Amino acid sequence: MSPLVSVVITSFNREQFIGEAIESVLAQTYSNLECIVVDDGSTDNTIKVVNTYVKNDKRVSLYSRPSQMPKGANACRNYGFSRSKGEYVNWLDDDDLLHHQKLEKQLAHLMGSSFDFSICQIQVFRNTRDQIMALRTAPNSLESFLDGYLRQQFWGLTHASIWRRSFLESKGLLFDLDLQASQEWEFYMRALSNSPEIHFMNELLVYTRVHDNNLSANEKSEKKVWNYFLSRNKIYRLFGTELSTEHQEFLRKFLLERFRESIVFRYDQTAFRIFELFIRKEKKINRISKLKYWLAIYSFKWFGRGNMLIKNIEYR
Repeated sequence: MSPLVSVVITSFNREQFIGEAIESVLAQTYSNLECIVVDDGSTDNTIKVVNTYVKNDKRVSLYSRPSQMPKGANACRNYGFSRSKGEYVNWLDDDDLLHHQKLEKQLAHLMGSSFDFSICQIQVFRNTRDQIMALRTAPNSLESFLDGYLRQQFWGLTHASIWRRSFLESKGLLFDLDLQASQEWEFYMRALSNSPEIHFMNELLVYTRVHDNNLSANEKSEKKVWNYFLSRNKIYRLFGTELSTEHQEFLRKFLLERFRESIVFRYDQTAFRIFELFIRKEKKINRISKLKYWLAIYSFKWFGRGNMLIKNIEYR
């Protein structure tokens, strides 16, 4: 018998998109699936829209995020996973779409193999699929998936992968509830650190939508700067010296860039938090540099300048 695949969709106030996302699941040529929608407290007609599919197709079910779990997509993803029964799992956001052959094509490589998950190409579009913005590049020439992903030389968004459930459970892989952006990067980094066997499918099988109401549309938001910092800092602290010297240096520079960005854009609260979580504790940054960075926060806050204070990184 064909194994069950669980597609878990998280949703919040997406009445205009959720139906299209569900239909992309139900249109799959691989039919032995369950579509689990976890709502995060929608106040529009999202639940009403989803219920029309629940009534018409027994493969669709709707759950609400339990009140004891924190609000956010990551809690919904984790809860949806706990409710799922599939041998394979594919997460999906409520405004994105699957190619109608995605499950069939990726499962053909997973079933009967030792691969832990399969990842495919991604097309980015704005509002409608006619408005193509980008095609994510394939990692065929990379020395390693871990190195390429850490450096963002390729992207593996949540819905691009089908995961073997046994791999996720054996490694305790769930989404980090602290993160509201860049959670996919942090999740994949933990997954890749376990040296999984990965199948890369150089074929376009998922579509990522950019619109005015998602975080991707606002590249300079304080929320995004903070979460991009936090995700990298978590990996930097979690793996420490297990990372190569080159990878540690790459992450340190990335973290300091987020600090500079928070200062320049006057994200004062974020700048202070980054200083306390990273700069103050980082042994590779000398005391004089730490003092300069501290003064730079106030210089930009009060006078609107201070580039010389944050221009160079000085290590011990």
